[in-house]
Amino acid sequence: MAFDFASYLFELTGRTWTVESLDGGFVNHTVRATLHAPPPDSYDASETSHKPSGNELASSLILSGSLVLKQAPPYVAQFPSIELSQRRQFIEAHALEFLHASSEQSPFGLAHVLHAHPNVCIPRLIHHNEPKHLLIQSDLGRQSRNLDKYLLDQSTLPSSAASVGSGLVRFLVDMHHAYDSDPSMLLPGSEISLTFRNSQSERLVHDLVSHTNEHLKTAGVTDYDLLSQRALDHWDNRRRCVFGQGDVWFGTILVGSDGLVNAPSVGICDWEFAGPSHPAIDVAQLGLSVRLPFTGVPLIDQQGHTSSSWAYRRSLLPKVEVSSPVSRRRFFPPSSLTPLRRSRQSSKGHS
Repeated sequence: MAFDFASYLFELTGRTWTVESLDGGFVNHTVRATLHAPPPDSYDASETSHKPSGNELASSLILSGSLVLKQAPPYVAQFPSIELSQRRQFIEAHALEFLHASSEQSPFGLAHVLHAHPNVCIPRLIHHNEPKHLLIQSDLGRQSRNLDKYLLDQSTLPSSAASVGSGLVRFLVDMHHAYDSDPSMLLPGSEISLTFRNSQSERLVHDLVSHTNEHLKTAGVTDYDLLSQRALDHWDNRRRCVFGQGDVWFGTILVGSDGLVNAPSVGICDWEFAGPSHPAIDVAQLGLSVRLPFTGVPLIDQQGHTSSSWAYRRSLLPKVEVSSPVSRRRFFPPSSLTPLRRSRQSSKGHS
C-alpha cells in the first residue's frame, strides 16, 4: 500500500487503527480504518498521552470508530502508468460539502435533495488534508455491499432490488434538476463550473471514448466508426446543464439493510468526477452498470419468478426516461426482452 494510513491516523489521534483495503478503489488508494478499541463514553482527546494535532478532529475520528480514507496519487491507483490529476480529490471534497450543505449554509447546497431521499446515503466529509491529497469520510457501513454483489445474491428479493433501483434513479433525477431555478449557476465560468473543473480528467475520458471503436468492432458492430465518433463528439460538445455524479456504476453504489420503511439503504460513493455535466452521462453509466455484471443471468428463475437483477433493471426505466431521452431499447435490447415475453406467453398457454 503506497500510503501509510495507520501511521497517519495514529499521528492524528494517538490511537491504533486496523486498516483494510476496499474494493472499488480504482483511481485512489481507498481503505476502511477501524479503531482497535471503542473509546470510553467520557473520552477527551486532550487527556491522551500522545497529543494529536487538532483535538477536535481527533475526538471526531475516535468517536466515529470506523472511517473511510482515500489518498489520491498523481496517477490511476490501479494503473500507475496512467497520469491523473490529484485535483480530483479537491473536487470530491467540494461535492460532499455541497451534498450536505443547506441553502442557508451555501447557495449551492444540495442537502434538500438528500433529505428528500432518506434511503440514499452520501459519505460525510470529515477531513481533507490537501498537502497529502487525503480525504477522511464517514463509513457507510461494513455491512453494505456493492450493487452487483447485492443483485447476484440469491437471497435478494426482487421487490427489494426494485426499491434500490427506483430510489437510486429518483435521487439522480432530483439532483439533475436541483439548479433548474437558476441554470446560470452551471454555465461555463460560473463558480460551480470553476470549482469542479479538471482538464486532465476531461482528457482522460476523451482518450477512453476515442478508443470505443476498437471495442465496438470486436463486438461485431458494423457501423463502429460512426458510433464511436458520435460518442466522442457528444462527450466533447456536451451541454453541461445539470449537476452530475460522473461515475455511476456498480462499484460506486453500495446497498445496505438499514434503510427506512423496510427498504434497503443506497449509498453513492466516489464523487471525484462530479460537476456540471449532461444528464446522459450519468444515465449512460447507469445503463452500463445494468448490463455488464449480469450477462448470462436468467431473467426468470426455474419457478417462473422474476430475478432480482431483472426487477432492478425494470425499476430504472420510468425515472431514467424523465432524466434523459434514452430509449428503452438502449437498456433492454430485444434479446433481453425475449425470455420474459416467452415466459409470459408460456404461462398464458397453461392458464
